[in-house]
Amino acid sequence: MQSLIVILIWVGVIAIPSVYAGDTLKEYAQKCDEAIGLSVEDFSCDSGTEVPDTHPSSIPVKYGLTEKCDRPNHLNKECDPGSRFQVLKQTAEGFVVAHCRKRGQAQNNGKYKDVAVIQHNVRNGATCFYQALGEDLDGTKVKSPSQENAGQPGVPAWPWLPPAESAKIGCGACHDNGPIVRSPYMSQVAGAGGSRLLPGAMEPYTFNSSGDPYYFVGSDFASWKAYQVEIDGNHCNDCHRMGVSNVPVHGALGGHGTARDFGIRATAKDQGLAVKNSLGSDSPMWMVPNDPDNSPLDKFSQAHADAAKAMKDCADRFSVNSALPNERLCRITRFASAWKFSAVRWLGNTAYFFKGGRSIQYDVKADKVGGGDPQLVDSELPGLGGGPIDAAVVWGNGKAYLFRGDHYFRYDTTTKKVDGGYPRPIVPNWKGLWPDGVDAAVPWNDGKVYFFKGTDYIQYDVKSDKADAGFPKPIKDGWPEVAAKFPDGVDAALLWDTGKAYFFKGEQYLRYDVKARKVDTGYPKPIKGNWPGIAGLKW
Repeated sequence: MQSLIVILIWVGVIAIPSVYAGDTLKEYAQKCDEAIGLSVEDFSCDSGTEVPDTHPSSIPVKYGLTEKCDRPNHLNKECDPGSRFQVLKQTAEGFVVAHCRKRGQAQNNGKYKDVAVIQHNVRNGATCFYQALGEDLDGTKVKSPSQENAGQPGVPAWPWLPPAESAKIGCGACHDNGPIVRSPYMSQVAGAGGSRLLPGAMEPYTFNSSGDPYYFVGSDFASWKAYQVEIDGNHCNDCHRMGVSNVPVHGALGGHGTARDFGIRATAKDQGLAVKNSLGSDSPMWMVPNDPDNSPLDKFSQAHADAAKAMKDCADRFSVNSALPNERLCRITRFASAWKFSAVRWLGNTAYFFKGGRSIQYDVKADKVGGGDPQLVDSELPGLGGGPIDAAVVWGNGKAYLFRGDHYFRYDTTTKKVDGGYPRPIVPNWKGLWPDGVDAAVPWNDGKVYFFKGTDYIQYDVKSDKADAGFPKPIKDGWPEVAAKFPDGVDAALLWDTGKAYFFKGEQYLRYDVKARKVDTGYPKPIKGNWPGIAGLKW
């Protein structure tokens, strides 16, 4: 596992640049703190529990790695003596964990080559990843990523990678079914009272299962998406969510993740690792015993292997920006995406803001939230189930359309119910829209609806119920000032009755004059302080 798990708290005010860009390390830490509710504080790697390296087949040569061991590190496919793991914080709502890898460094010298952190809130799914790489990282005095050197603004107090560099490593490619990969390597860590146990270690085999929320915080991670892979009757789905993702590793998409890789390893005798000792009670299978054919943990099961192979075959059908398979023997649906706002102007003076599978009403006339904390989307708008709302529009026919991944719901605003037969796939029901989903949508005052995805947009004609010819186009062609301020696209958009539209990205927003077709002077501005009650809510 290449990450530490951490939960963070809002610790300051982010300076708002004139153009939306990636996060500095401090900005990222602030976003994570607010979303997750626990902070990454200073710690020492040496305070962690050493991950056992049992039955090494040879003595390391000049601090080199052992050739073989019982339970190797699955991330780097190696035995890694001296590496340490610890739970930095754990509450009912989340946890912070750290994993410090030696990777050949000398034992007991406080030096490490790879230090990783994952922050996770189990209630709302918000997740953050931190990474530090180097030949001689001082693991005895790891500083919080929110700290900067005194008198040196922007210079981290410890050599954490910038968020953009951490994102390029591609942690989400392996962590595609949830924040923690519970391999035999990590599962052997133990401690008094469970304080050092991998989060979820005391749960049954349903760890990282369907329904557990999972979202990626930060602008540099906003493009990450993870998808659940399902096959009717396949017992891999009985206990865990099997995943596949669009996350590249060092710039390249590959065969990473639970469905494409870990499932195959978990059911193989050698776990696909040349450095693993021969199968036995001390060097067991990864796949749990007694399912489906009562095989003990140190015995190979062909039924397990066949099920994992079917999962991989299904996951291999995944392709970025293409329609997803939706069949009994191969179904892929998105369940994880960016931790971001979406919004819709509802009926009368009501709007809805959505984030991380929760929603809250906004009173347009009073210009403030309706009160209370955000609620699960399904409790506010029954029938939508769990999961995020990417975008939504209200049509003039008493129907609202809410988009989630490559599907959409049609919602009757009078009966307050999802119409029968929904959700349905976007293609072929929305002619000209992207098959794999949208980022934002806003009905305009000219009979058009504008859909946004990445740096492109589509102009959709309500009357003819299809995209206008020539679309999609770059946002900069039709909305040059919006693209100049938000070059990576928009998260949400709203049209008010005042002749103003609002575009949101990250923690910022633009006010747009519809008649003048330009962004008002002085924007972007921070959402915090300008949209009463929206920023700082307990999502």
